[in-house]
Amino acid sequence: MSLVNNYYKLTSNSNIQTPKIIYMYRFKLFIYLFFFSFVVCAQEKSLKIEGVVLDDTKISVPYAAVSITSKYLGTSTNEDGHFYLELSKNNRLDTLEVSSIGFLTSKIVVKDFIALKEKVIILSEDIVSLDEVNIMSPKQYVNLAFKNLKKIPLVLSTN
Repeated sequence: MSLVNNYYKLTSNSNIQTPKIIYMYRFKLFIYLFFFSFVVCAQEKSLKIEGVVLDDTKISVPYAAVSITSKYLGTSTNEDGHFYLELSKNNRLDTLEVSSIGFLTSKIVVKDFIALKEKVIILSEDIVSLDEVNIMSPKQYVNLAFKNLKKIPLVLSTN
């Protein structure tokens, strides 16, 4: 009973307006909870992907591009072929694309890559055959250009 009486004396005799103080504390508590809920949600939604990019002979592919092209997110492998990419959980259904010069582009869905036991992506070589290369001196090149220009008919307009 004495606590209730003391509280009653404090509220009735003092000039402090308790409802304002209570509302102020409630407002501060609401603001703190509001901002901390965003911090907790932001930490919960991250998805970490790491793996290795190798070629057909199991040699690492350095500096290959690893990206999710629909979201403009990406990274590159280091000199040992390892990569690390941090995504949101919303990106689980997106496609992970790995490309490098001299190799065919490899694509895999993010959730399928996460399900793999060994986080290894193997790139196969892109074989390109070239036609013959003709080396010409500058004089021959200019003469050939003039010869082709003479074949174009000259049309004079009469207006």
